[in-house]
Amino acid sequence: MSSNISQIHRDGSSDCEVLPWDTEFFGVRIARLKLDYLVPEGIARMVEWCRQERIDCLYFLADCSSAATMVLAAENRFFQTDIRITLSCNTTGLITAMPNSNSIRSGCAQDLDRLEAIARCSHHDSRFYFDERFSRQKCDDLYANWMRKSFSGLADEVLVAEWNGAAAGYITCRITEPGKGEIGLLGVDGRARGHGLGPQLVGGALQWFRDRNVKTVTVVTQGRNVIAQRCYQRAGFLTDTIQLWFHRWFSYALPS
Repeated sequence: MSSNISQIHRDGSSDCEVLPWDTEFFGVRIARLKLDYLVPEGIARMVEWCRQERIDCLYFLADCSSAATMVLAAENRFFQTDIRITLSCNTTGLITAMPNSNSIRSGCAQDLDRLEAIARCSHHDSRFYFDERFSRQKCDDLYANWMRKSFSGLADEVLVAEWNGAAAGYITCRITEPGKGEIGLLGVDGRARGHGLGPQLVGGALQWFRDRNVKTVTVVTQGRNVIAQRCYQRAGFLTDTIQLWFHRWFSYALPS
């Protein structure tokens, strides 16, 4: 850790980076702090780098076990926006069959408009919605765009749940390296909730991974999304890590 601290002492830019995609998408200049902790000596240099780069918003994903970092974040105008929970599941020997699981199928191009509409309404627990400086419309667009890109190669598979003869939910799957995979998005139409589609989708995803010799599957969800946590836990997922997302906005960079 001492080498990282010396880096931020010398030059805050070594531990911050501009995020071009976020900047273009949200229309404000966004960067992230690459460290997962804060030190008093590095705060001024970090702020100066953000001033020189005209950063509007700085993302910071923190190690929640560092009490000193929590104090420094509060003292330096970092706003906590999310609790990031990473869970994992070992598919070996796992029983993934769910009741009515025949309603789960591979998504197709004809599903996209419907799934984009569901995505616009299904992720309001995320940090972007929690930070009211981000436009609600842009937050909706973010998840619709994520769904669209999932069909264009961001995911290796998009599984769809049908309800009353129509696509009513989705889960995206990606193999990250041999034997390992991750779930990206999980969403269910509000009108179809309470009918077990979430567990069926998670079970279908685990079966899809197991059929491709993927033994370890990870997923990230929000601390405030208790329903998703329970869905994953019932399918055999266990918590790996808990981190805290912070945003810091800079008043000098905001419109007058």
